[in-house]
Amino acid sequence: MRKYAAIKLTTLLASLVAGLACSLIPTPGWSTTLHVENWGVDSPTCGTSTAPCRSIGKASSLSMFGDTILVGPGRYSNDLDGDSVYDEPGEEPANGLTLSNVTVKSTHGAAATRIEYGGNFSASAVIYGIGITFGVRNHGFTVVFQQSVLNVLRVIYNPTYPVVGNILYVFSPSPGVDAITAAIVRDNRVTAGSPGAIYDGIQLAGFVDVVVAERNAVVGALFGLKGPSIAPNKIRHNVALENGYGFRMDGDVANFTSNIAIANSAATGVYLNPGSAVTGPFEGNTLVGNGGVGNCGLFNDSGSSVIAKKNFWGAATGPGADPGDLSCSGVGSSTDSTLFLTAPVAGGLGALQ
Repeated sequence: MRKYAAIKLTTLLASLVAGLACSLIPTPGWSTTLHVENWGVDSPTCGTSTAPCRSIGKASSLSMFGDTILVGPGRYSNDLDGDSVYDEPGEEPANGLTLSNVTVKSTHGAAATRIEYGGNFSASAVIYGIGITFGVRNHGFTVVFQQSVLNVLRVIYNPTYPVVGNILYVFSPSPGVDAITAAIVRDNRVTAGSPGAIYDGIQLAGFVDVVVAERNAVVGALFGLKGPSIAPNKIRHNVALENGYGFRMDGDVANFTSNIAIANSAATGVYLNPGSAVTGPFEGNTLVGNGGVGNCGLFNDSGSSVIAKKNFWGAATGPGADPGDLSCSGVGSSTDSTLFLTAPVAGGLGALQ
């Protein structure tokens, strides 16, 4: 009996010591939600539902790995009172918002949640994220940007964390701005608010094995949606409207299906850059009114052969002169578009809803 009691006491003590040791080791996964509201107040302890922060930047500074920043409806800006004095209480960081390893989403969606940035920037991006999810479908943000910078929304180290459900308006006074740079981009809308404001509407960043763009819409950029050179692209159900190039693929295309390219007049609806290749289906796309003088819905300059089947080229008779779009190929390239659709398909119209 005494022996049993001694063994039981020893086991209990060992369990207590192990529990104490574990309690001293930081454990990943203890994530929490930090709240941001227009009625909140920035403080060293803000972020609860009853005492929210006023700025996303303050909540970010208080966040830890895996946390969620939940943003209420209203206006968030680096100059809330319009006095050209930045970093005042409650304002977003003057030279951009840096986020790391968190999920940022709104409670009421992009239409009700607006992030505004103006002023002169020393940073390379307005919103810079490292391993973050920015926006969730129906819980994204409207981002309005009015100055020169390299990127409006840039997310890196992003093999699984997407940019989703956001609306970006870019009013840059000079060209060269990339609106969204990320590896996974879904359900976003990008609009150039002034001529030449956007260089790349969506630039798929090729630092992971696969990059994906789905259900996005881009209007008025030089390149509506541009794929990277070092990863296979999955481009599905997107809309490129009134850009210079609708889509430009610099690397391998694993899937280019059900996209819409309309009135991209400076060059072509879809451009396959030299060195790229189509390794999967290129079909179900609607290509109408593209190419300006060249009239090319697709310009295959990859140096390889492409089977572009079951696409709609702007006319029931297939690729051809206006009102149709041509299927064009550069030197050393060939395109088979003999099997075509006689009417447009819904394709990426979901991106406009």
